[in-house]
Amino acid sequence: MKSKNNRAFIIVVLVLIAISSLLYSSLVSEKPKPRKYHVSVIVDNSIDERWSRFQAGIDQAAKEYNVILSYVTTHQFESIDEEMNVIRQEVNNGAQGLILQFVESDITTSFVDELINRTSISLIHTDVMKNVDLQGRYATILPDYELMGKQLAKMIYDQEPNQFVNQSIGLVTGTCLDQASTALLASFQNEMAQLHGSIGWVCEQADSIDKLQMEHYCAKIVALDDLSLTKVSKHNYKGANGLPLVFGVGYSDQNLKLLEEGKIQEMLVVNEYSVGYLALSTLLDHLENPGSRMDNKVVSTIAVNKKNLFNKEVESILFPISQ
Repeated sequence: MKSKNNRAFIIVVLVLIAISSLLYSSLVSEKPKPRKYHVSVIVDNSIDERWSRFQAGIDQAAKEYNVILSYVTTHQFESIDEEMNVIRQEVNNGAQGLILQFVESDITTSFVDELINRTSISLIHTDVMKNVDLQGRYATILPDYELMGKQLAKMIYDQEPNQFVNQSIGLVTGTCLDQASTALLASFQNEMAQLHGSIGWVCEQADSIDKLQMEHYCAKIVALDDLSLTKVSKHNYKGANGLPLVFGVGYSDQNLKLLEEGKIQEMLVVNEYSVGYLALSTLLDHLENPGSRMDNKVVSTIAVNKKNLFNKEVESILFPISQ
């Protein structure tokens, strides 16, 4: 009888050990589900084709993180106040992270300070006032605009170095309401001065080019934004030596076609795919580690002309393939 009781006891103990082992194994093997974050993307005129490569970069990063993405459909903002209202609405709706492109920069410092107490922010192609320290609580994802200005001036110089000092350059700046475009303009003008180049005229809008060219013909015209570059390349005012050579900063498929046709001589292109990828990945790293400092990221640019348009390096930037 005693032997049977011992045997039963041993069986019960073994069963309990087996159950405990199964429970422990289940607890150890079951990993906690990663937290899903809600991130809103707000840019000026979101339906513009310029954002297609940028969006491809964000989508690739989203595949690698657990993210609910909200692309806010926008047209061209009439003012920074209009954009601020859209941003506040997204935060009130529960956005934990924001990827933003401000249409203006200098007046948004206090607004960013307000936002970073409620959410994490990546700023693309824009920044707040440089003399304000917000303690690494937001990140900028930007090309090096100072370097771009130098590259653009050198691009024009290299085209005809022997004629450079004898020819005037026409410059179409765009509105220059944000820190990025202002930095690009200042750097270009400074580098032109260093190279002893002459700027014949400067205007904001490409619509006035024909009149300016009649008053002071420039053999080369530079546009600092994509839309201006398109308009400049399509104007028909000819000087004694034909149409001026056109250079600038661009990204659109339309300008790539104009480049291929020879109507644009050369242009600088920002790696927009990297802008999108880094904007989201940097944001998510901070959401996972809320006390960490957000570090700014610098993305590359590349000079594109008719000769290198279809080489591998250029194609990887112009026509990125998400994995």
